[in-house]
Amino acid sequence: YVQVPIETSRDRFGRITSSYGICRWKNDERKEFWKACISLLQVFEFITILILTYYAYRCRKISTEYNESTWIGLILWIELQLNGMLTLLVNFLISDEESYLTGWSVIIFFFCISVLLLLFVPKMIALW
Repeated sequence: YVQVPIETSRDRFGRITSSYGICRWKNDERKEFWKACISLLQVFEFITILILTYYAYRCRKISTEYNESTWIGLILWIELQLNGMLTLLVNFLISDEESYLTGWSVIIFFFCISVLLLLFVPKMIALW
């Protein structure tokens, strides 16, 4: 975390009165280490999605009362696409910190919304 002074904000004695903070990498080795860790986590997530897709396919013939495999399959498809977008984000935007943070925030938002909406909205509709 680095505190950056705003040069245009000075008082009458010439002292800086405003600043903002931003996160920066200390060195390139640490940046490459975290990039490798994120890549390994993405591989693990991809394998997990494949296993879950297999089980959702096997459970497709369960009675209607407990059948959520259609919605889970759709969630997994969306997460697979978001995982691909995350791979592009990690590889191409890691040097631009603001775009990187914005991209992460948007992808995490869509991960959460896809799971919540596709699991709970059909249940609410079924209850009505």
